[in-house]
Amino acid sequence: MGGYEPCPICGNMAQPETYNAIENKRYYNCPNCGQFFLKDMLYRDIDIYEKEKDKFYKVSSWIYEQNNSFDTCPEIDKNRFEELLNLPDKKIKEKFDFMVQYILNNQGSNELLKNIKPACWIKDDNELGILLEKAINLEYVAGISVSKSLAATYIIS
Repeated sequence: MGGYEPCPICGNMAQPETYNAIENKRYYNCPNCGQFFLKDMLYRDIDIYEKEKDKFYKVSSWIYEQNNSFDTCPEIDKNRFEELLNLPDKKIKEKFDFMVQYILNNQGSNELLKNIKPACWIKDDNELGILLEKAINLEYVAGISVSKSLAATYIIS
């Protein structure tokens, strides 16, 4: 296909690399979500979920988890998409634990916060800020500075 277009899940610029006309699905390689197939019917009708856009992070996190924990490139149709939107939100403790583990696993990375939200099922920058502040207060993270662009420097204790 070539070129970039907004990822239908997270909105970041992603490259739709192939289209499979036989199976009616598109392959995306998104720097935020990861790699996934999106069925055409969902691709065409994704606007009907506009009111639930605040839940799309669950789909992004699930894709990221499938790629990184299970080495799978998932296929998302309308049914799967709706199931993911309706997943109960992770508890703050779960998100916090995911975040601390993610930071430990990515020590020394120049792009520490690049995928932290999908990796930890974090909804938005506000929730990320709250969790980072908690990590600092509990001294899981000895030092961290977060700018408006969420570029971070840190020292793990």
